Amino acid sequence: MQNFPARPDIAPTPKKRSKGAIVASILGGLIVLGALSSLVDSPADTPSEAPTSVTSYEITAQDVVDVMDPSQVDAFCTAYYQLGDYDLALDQFTEGYGSGQDPSAEEVFDELLVRC
Repeated sequence: MQNFPARPDIAPTPKKRSKGAIVASILGGLIVLGALSSLVDSPADTPSEAPTSVTSYEITAQDVVDVMDPSQVDAFCTAYYQLGDYDLALDQFTEGYGSGQDPSAEEVFDELLVRC
């Protein structure tokens, strides 16, 4: 049997994707990238002398959200309200944020919800 090429007048039907899942995934990735890029020291910020003492500082979920651009927080809130399901939104956020992070995805997610 021969395989004929698709007719040009009939376009294949594209797969539909969940709008909320796409928005949440993109938003999660933007949040992580924004937070990480704000936390990284640039060479100009690095002191020329080595520090004489080392202080330990634990980064909290509040710190992560504090360094985010306000438009990212607004985008998160909008996406969350459109999705409307806490567990599904948290799963999507965790997928973009990553697991095994400190602070955890759930801590950052909850801090973002407080700011909505």
